[in-house]
Amino acid sequence: MLREGLSAFGGIGADTLLFTKLDEAASFGPLLAIGRDAGRPIGWVTTGQGVPDDLGPARDAGLPEKLLGS
Repeated sequence: MLREGLSAFGGIGADTLLFTKLDEAASFGPLLAIGRDAGRPIGWVTTGQGVPDDLGPARDAGLPEKLLGS
């Protein structure tokens, strides 16, 4: 599903990626692969159901720790 989204929206000229519903994700490793394939950093994430309140910079969501499993 992530690859289909990248294919569908990859040409819109976005500088960073936004991932939603991280609070429902079973794992975070695929995010790295999509970022690599897109050639763009993960800039924004949502971590809950309350958008825009749960929208924020990826660096503030503990993403590195989640990706590393710590």
